Amino acid sequence: MYSKNFLKSLFTAGISIAGISFSALISSQQKVHAYSGNPCAAEGSTASEGAMSADCDGTPEVMKVKFFEFGLCTSDPLTSSTFSRANCEKAWESEAGITVDIPACMSTDGCTLQGEVIRPANGTYSHVYLIANTHWDIKGRVYYNNETYYTTSVDKAESAFYNYSTPTNNVNNYETYTNKMTSMGGSGWGANGCFDWSESIDGQTPKAVLTNNLLVTATNQAECTASTKLIGSSDLATPITITSKTRNYQLTWDVTYKGLWVDHDAGNDPDGIGAGPFSVDLTVSE
Repeated sequence: MYSKNFLKSLFTAGISIAGISFSALISSQQKVHAYSGNPCAAEGSTASEGAMSADCDGTPEVMKVKFFEFGLCTSDPLTSSTFSRANCEKAWESEAGITVDIPACMSTDGCTLQGEVIRPANGTYSHVYLIANTHWDIKGRVYYNNETYYTTSVDKAESAFYNYSTPTNNVNNYETYTNKMTSMGGSGWGANGCFDWSESIDGQTPKAVLTNNLLVTATNQAECTASTKLIGSSDLATPITITSKTRNYQLTWDVTYKGLWVDHDAGNDPDGIGAGPFSVDLTVSE
């Protein structure tokens, strides 16, 4: 269960020599590679009139993530639990980090980020990586039992190191929740698997690890709990080639029925709401 509460989020980023713009492209690649989980009931649907019986993926209204770095790689930078840039090129970075509200960027013409844009060396790249913080602000709602259930700012701790938002059906308590990533649910979740996550999604394999500020991967639960950075990587469905003519490249994600993970343990309604996982594709243009 712990591995589900990571990030099924996908958004669209366009990077050019002028800066970075997070835009809302709905490309054929995105439709092909979108995550196919269990979508939560839509508002007003027949399913929303009935009881909740399984975990589902919803669409967040707010999903704020602070990003520090984005890069392209010729091989997987997370072949083990250790992150390596040896075969990577930075494409953008911000030492202080830039916070992006992904749903807001997708519903407008995009979001322009400040920071240092770095042109990657010419070549063919098969992987991408992102470095983000471990505290994600989320806000969203789901529909079951002819009710609407909202996120609150109240923690629902399932264990000493795993938590998510306590849902409410009172709209007056609808609030943003800060989801702290402390257990990724690796090959053996818990104290020995808290630091890593990997999942096969539509032929791609996104991965992530929890690290400290020096990007050293956590090795136990205490270090996972104290982690400050999350590094995610993914192979691309189709490798991209950067040439001297390349002027723009776009990283395509989507949070629709992905970015909000809704937990069901028992009963008829949601037990908790947290941030969901990711899948990535990239295109370039001249």
